[in-house]
Amino acid sequence: MRYFKAVIAFILIFALSAETVCAAGKYINMTLEYNGTAHNYNAEEVSLVVDGKTLTDLPMPPIIFDDYTLVPAREVFEALGAEVDWISDLYQVYVKYEDDVVMLQIDSTKAYVNGEAMEMSIAPKIINDKTMIPLRFASESIGMEVGWDSKTRVASVSKPVVTTTTTTTTTTTTTTTEATTETTTKAVEIVKSGTSANMSAYMSGEYGTVTVNSLTKASDSDSMFLVGADGEISSVTVTKLAGGSVAVDINNATNGLASSLYKVSDGKVDSIEVSGTAGTTRLLFNMKTEGNFRLYMSSNRKTLGISVGTNSITSITMEKMVGGDKLTITGTSTPSIRTTTSVTGDLLTVDVTDAVLDIENGSFDEGRIINGGTYHQFNANTVRISIDLKEEAGFISETKGNSISLTIAKGIQTVEPVSGSSELSYDSEKGLILPGAAGMIDVNSIIHSDNYNYLNYVLTLKGDYSSLFESKTLTVNDGNINTIEVTVASNQAVVKFNENRIMAMNVSVSGSDILIKPVLPKEKYSKIIVLDAGHGGTDVGTTYGNLYEKDITLAILNKTKALFDASDIKCYATRTTDVYPSFDDRTNLANEGDAFVSIHINSAGTNTTASGTETYSLYPNNLGNGLTSYILAEKVLNNLLTNLGTVNRKVKSSDFKVLRDSDVPATLAEIGFITNAGDRAIISSEDGQNKAARAIYDAVVELFNQYKPVR
Repeated sequence: MRYFKAVIAFILIFALSAETVCAAGKYINMTLEYNGTAHNYNAEEVSLVVDGKTLTDLPMPPIIFDDYTLVPAREVFEALGAEVDWISDLYQVYVKYEDDVVMLQIDSTKAYVNGEAMEMSIAPKIINDKTMIPLRFASESIGMEVGWDSKTRVASVSKPVVTTTTTTTTTTTTTTTEATTETTTKAVEIVKSGTSANMSAYMSGEYGTVTVNSLTKASDSDSMFLVGADGEISSVTVTKLAGGSVAVDINNATNGLASSLYKVSDGKVDSIEVSGTAGTTRLLFNMKTEGNFRLYMSSNRKTLGISVGTNSITSITMEKMVGGDKLTITGTSTPSIRTTTSVTGDLLTVDVTDAVLDIENGSFDEGRIINGGTYHQFNANTVRISIDLKEEAGFISETKGNSISLTIAKGIQTVEPVSGSSELSYDSEKGLILPGAAGMIDVNSIIHSDNYNYLNYVLTLKGDYSSLFESKTLTVNDGNINTIEVTVASNQAVVKFNENRIMAMNVSVSGSDILIKPVLPKEKYSKIIVLDAGHGGTDVGTTYGNLYEKDITLAILNKTKALFDASDIKCYATRTTDVYPSFDDRTNLANEGDAFVSIHINSAGTNTTASGTETYSLYPNNLGNGLTSYILAEKVLNNLLTNLGTVNRKVKSSDFKVLRDSDVPATLAEIGFITNAGDRAIISSEDGQNKAARAIYDAVVELFNQYKPVR
């Protein structure tokens, strides 16, 4: 009996002990192989819930690595409906969900979210032959919600669901005495700007935990909210959520605000919901309309400025008119302005409200009514235009698309077109109307000159058409076309479209009239390639004796372009002569196409043995047809290797600006080494350049046939 009781006691003790172990959670003992060595891993199990479903039978379980949760990329994010691409040659993983793409590089804390460089706290790793990436960073970068329960050790990730709070709190924006010392936005500086779509602003991570203690609206701005903290704010993340709401997460911060719901009375924000979890204070902006978000930080880092719906001003121009001058302001949306005239009548001030300059500060030259003027960022949300007047004058304003124009004239008189017959006219739907020209002009005989690098398009009509129309300049200013100059001579008529952006022309016959309609390139052309010849002008690139990279790249480009010009593929080139386009010029043109190839020549300095061909890609930039930058880079490389017989240096990745700022599939090709005798003989010869041109041309033709551009 004593023996039996002892056995029962032992069983009870074992059962209690087993229950205690279960309550504490299951431990995982395994070997992790990474960085070429084996490491023992002994930690409490982490469960992973994706969209409400616990993932089991994963080839590699979630692990806690340096205090961060790493998860297998493909299994987790494909379960969320995202696309996962692994580029083995580059050791890069891409996670794409809807319009958002995050690129992570193995063993690097530098990532790219929608093309923007971000710094992570931990690098992705290859562990036990699986790509393991940080759950929170990757998930939030594509707009997902992430949760962590430290008691149950459950990590969760799900598509965002925006809920409306049922609280009856209608407290207006809270103010505190601490925040009153920093309620002005004039003293803050821009640290981050961009659209609200998954823009992350990791400003620093070196500061301690703070308490968010105030939320106020700036006194000198309709769209600036100020968040006050009792210490230095470390980092902020802005994420666009489903339904149009935008989450502003102040990281490493506890919520000390008095209310969980703030009602806002303006045309952009309906309310702000406040919550705090896991060391993050979230401000959820329930938006009435979608718009840009911009972040500002005070110099002492205790005040965060959140600008909502800010208009980005992309162009401010002044042009002479008959009897006056015309000021045109263009933004990402129609600008709102306030105007004041000095008591003496010699200064007109135009304030563009809730706006930020996306161009450098600038000035105007003397006009007919103005002596000159300047424009600059007056404060965080106001662009100020100051105009010196020669004499007292009034103005007439006109809104068209995303532009507002002020015609400044003495006596507020209406300004007519510069000269010419009233028969010529421009219609926003039809384009330029050449009245009665259909019976005299064969539209197929019109000579087209697309001077896209200089933003003009010229059509030449051979013959005498002075009986139909006279010389005339029409002002359009619709955001695409600035003016149209028609010059009529005895032997020809020339129509010149002065563009604000690259346009194409559709010419058609309507009754007795000929219509010349400006359209965007992708509205006219079914396939567009953009070529770039590296360097140019005073930037000669790499050299060897009297050989300059800029000359070799230009020769290859012009040979390649000639092949495209004889095909059905429209080809734009960043340069066709010895000039130097800026990086912005190159990438702005690249984004007009369906793919972009930048041509370069390599150098190894004093090392004469290095040789071969390599190409580069950075972001997938899939426009919806399946073609990615990597596919383009790989195809161009393989064709070059076949045609030139050079050494295969493979597809690589580098943060080149022409790749970083391109929105279309893009590659940079290093054709060969100018410092290697064998490569040099190829790239400097007519035959070698023709072979390189043919390789690029064939690659693009094959890819455009396989991945038809989306229109």
